[in-house]
Amino acid sequence: MDSRSGDATRISGLNGVQDRECDRFIISLATDAGAPATSVGRTRVVFLRDLGVVRVFLPDVTDTNITDGVFELPLIDRAYVVRSADGSLYVDAHLGAAAMARTVVTESPAQIIVELDPGGPALPPVAARSDLVVVLTPREGRADYPLIVTGYSRTFEANVVVRLIKADVVAEERVTMATDYLSAWGEFTVTLETGPQGKLRLTVGDDADQDVTINLVLN
Repeated sequence: MDSRSGDATRISGLNGVQDRECDRFIISLATDAGAPATSVGRTRVVFLRDLGVVRVFLPDVTDTNITDGVFELPLIDRAYVVRSADGSLYVDAHLGAAAMARTVVTESPAQIIVELDPGGPALPPVAARSDLVVVLTPREGRADYPLIVTGYSRTFEANVVVRLIKADVVAEERVTMATDYLSAWGEFTVTLETGPQGKLRLTVGDDADQDVTINLVLN
């Protein structure tokens, strides 16, 4: 965690670069006025290996010029800018393969660079996603109660509908709101303490064509 103050308040760019040594994921930052920032300020980077995600927390950054990026490099597949519950932003970089990560912070211009080398434990199945919804948990396969459904979305007016469907019948339904949908992806969490068991389909979205479907076996 870098606790130094900085002049960065806005994400101005997301880039993926491949060279012979490693893949690099680069977050560029700007000031309130839109000029390139000179210092990053507070930041924290966490490797969520069980999700296949490198998450970059930016507690002082509240605005963004970009919401996501698709890179399709060997080690870095895509990234999302997400609004947290406290109003700040974080960036999730979804990996394309097992990797080891390290972080470099630069000044003038202010950038956060995540360098990725091949290696480490295997990643979980890819997170289910559409153009409007990303479901981080659960992943397809076996799951247990309580079932915690987490992710982020850009559904209309931030509405998120979570359903468990058994034999084409809706067995459970929950409705929640994500933290954003206009300026960034908005995070959401729904917890089902108990419910139907066996083979089910989990759907997440807003009843549009971009809903995500995950096949589960629930215990």
